[in-house]
Amino acid sequence: MTSQAVAIAAPITDSVSFTEFVATQSGKLIGFAYLLTGEREDARDIVQDVLIRLYPRWPRIAATGDPGAYVRRCIANANVSAARRRRRRMPPTTEVSVPDSAEATAARDWAVRLCAELPKRQRIAVVLRVLEDREFAEIAEICNCSQATARSLVSRGLARLRDRLAQRKEIR
Repeated sequence: MTSQAVAIAAPITDSVSFTEFVATQSGKLIGFAYLLTGEREDARDIVQDVLIRLYPRWPRIAATGDPGAYVRRCIANANVSAARRRRRRMPPTTEVSVPDSAEATAARDWAVRLCAELPKRQRIAVVLRVLEDREFAEIAEICNCSQATARSLVSRGLARLRDRLAQRKEIR
């Protein structure tokens, strides 16, 4: 094998582990991003952008032992940055569109909008804890805070969601 062929073949090992990670985790990552953004296309865009940015550094990221936590933190940060950019570009709207399809779809959309009302860090913490079943240590690492703060974020976020759910039941 020539030195050029070895140089070309060397990154393949790294890209295989990256490829395996993407193949096994992309659905979960997109789901995580969807719960943060509330929009499917935005979620896919954020995950794609994050994975593209992380690919050149993948060997170091994979060496951390839990690249999923690192990627989720990057997705959460990218979501916050994207929200800031959108806020600068668009005036706030109060319109809420509810599909005319089944009641389950309306309930799911309402739940996503309800989660969107939570402050960013609370939303990230609640999604990680409730839907991803992550430990508080992982949540703290992803949110870049202490475990006590992670517990507080989850607790306050869930309390707010419970209050809103109670209000919805009173309206019906």
